[in-house]
Amino acid sequence: MAGGGNKYRKREKRNAHLQQQRKGGFDPLAKWHYLQDAAHAFSQQNLIWVASSGFLIYYTEIISTVMYNEQINRTWLYVGAGLFSATVAIAIYLCHWVTGKYGVPPDDWMKTNPQLIPLAIVCFLSSCISITVSLWPVWSYYTPGMLFVYVMGLISVIYIIPGLDQQIRDRL
Repeated sequence: MAGGGNKYRKREKRNAHLQQQRKGGFDPLAKWHYLQDAAHAFSQQNLIWVASSGFLIYYTEIISTVMYNEQINRTWLYVGAGLFSATVAIAIYLCHWVTGKYGVPPDDWMKTNPQLIPLAIVCFLSSCISITVSLWPVWSYYTPGMLFVYVMGLISVIYIIPGLDQQIRDRL
């Protein structure tokens, strides 16, 4: 029940905003302040990470570079992709299978599956290192920063998608 209070806090903010509108004391910056809340799916931080990640994807042409550039060390790239896939598989297992099917809250994951969280951390860090090694010949010192921005953009997109679903349900 650790995350339950966050849902009610969001609802209270939204209800307070609607009550303020009904009273006639509409604050034009209320929506802006609502977006500044870091717990909100469409917070400024999430939108900035997604936008900067999209800008980097466009500017660096990473997809065509990874597919066609011969300077990339393919062995390290494949090792990194496999390790990152293992990290995503562990995350999907914990988030959707353990939490969804068995109803185990995220706070109890270490009690039910104590080996998965450290394994996911090791897989993720190893994938970051191996992908950095594989892309280093192309972008050199920019590689770790670019990968950090890509990962933060991916995390933000994953966080925004359920927020879209929640906002659609709230409007119905």
